[in-house]
Amino acid sequence: MIFKMRQYGLLILFGVLLTVFTACDGITKSIKDTLNNSSTATEEQENADDTQSETNSFTHPDDRSEKKKARGVANDFIHDTEALGKAEEALKNLPRFKGKKIRLYSDVHFYDDGRVMLSVQHPDNPEYIDAYEYDDEAWSEPKPVQISVRTNIESKLFDLDKITFKTVATIANNYDEKAKTIEGAKPANHVYGVIWGSNFVWYPRSIDGSRQRFAIDFNLDGSITMFRRE
Repeated sequence: MIFKMRQYGLLILFGVLLTVFTACDGITKSIKDTLNNSSTATEEQENADDTQSETNSFTHPDDRSEKKKARGVANDFIHDTEALGKAEEALKNLPRFKGKKIRLYSDVHFYDDGRVMLSVQHPDNPEYIDAYEYDDEAWSEPKPVQISVRTNIESKLFDLDKITFKTVATIANNYDEKAKTIEGAKPANHVYGVIWGSNFVWYPRSIDGSRQRFAIDFNLDGSITMFRRE
């Protein structure tokens, strides 16, 4: 009888201990989950803050175009050969480039509101790249571009002498002519060039309509090499 009572007592004790351990494990898991959720929430908030900060610091080209339009600035720069030529000459006549070869780096962008954005190799230190912006008929001061040690700078360089800013007007006009034949397509408001393996490729390379999409390619001189429906 006494032996059976001892057995029952041990079983009850074991059950109590099991309940305590289970509860502790649940509490521990709850604490870990809370900490993990808090950490995840903090990371998500930091990412959201970073994204918001980047968004707030960046002005979309269309936004700036609208602001200029409100000030009465004509938005026809990419069709104006005279204005494009003036921008190119102003770049070449900057004291740091006078009499020196200008080598474009990575890409160059032309906007209908009169802006040009590009990067070039530093004229005296080939390992340096500087960014410039042309706005209100004047070039900005150079801004240093951070380059990775793994970047093959030479593969992203293209001599400015091989193209001319005036070609942008040829591309914009050719693009617009094709766009007129496509329902819902809009005229060009942004022309740009990208350097791929020391080759210069003009963009845009597609025209979107309301019902159809067409691919389009340009030669260096702005003439059309290909135009087909996708």
